[in-house]
Amino acid sequence: VDDIFALYYTSPTKIDERHRPAVVEYFMRINYNVMLGHFDLDQRDGEVRFKVSTITKGSFLSIEMVQHMIGVATNTMDKFFPGLMAIQYGNKTPLEALNEINNEATVQRSSEQGAR
Repeated sequence: VDDIFALYYTSPTKIDERHRPAVVEYFMRINYNVMLGHFDLDQRDGEVRFKVSTITKGSFLSIEMVQHMIGVATNTMDKFFPGLMAIQYGNKTPLEALNEINNEATVQRSSEQGAR
């Protein structure tokens, strides 16, 4: 444990108990495809966080590495937070929430390519 650096991005919103099973499914679907880091849900209080970690034994943890880890955590939370809110407040299923995010990303990529 002494040779691991972990960075946590904690959501300001806690998940209601009745929505936690759906959020667990949502996070499982996301975590399966995320290459760096993963989402956690504390079943005791509904706290949501995204964790990125690295092994530091025998190496130097640079400012650039930490900045990249912060970027990964921030970008990932920003991307998937709307789906989390759609489950919590919009009564969307995990798959509906994820599909909306994927559809928005596709539209955004298409508009960026059209602007070139």
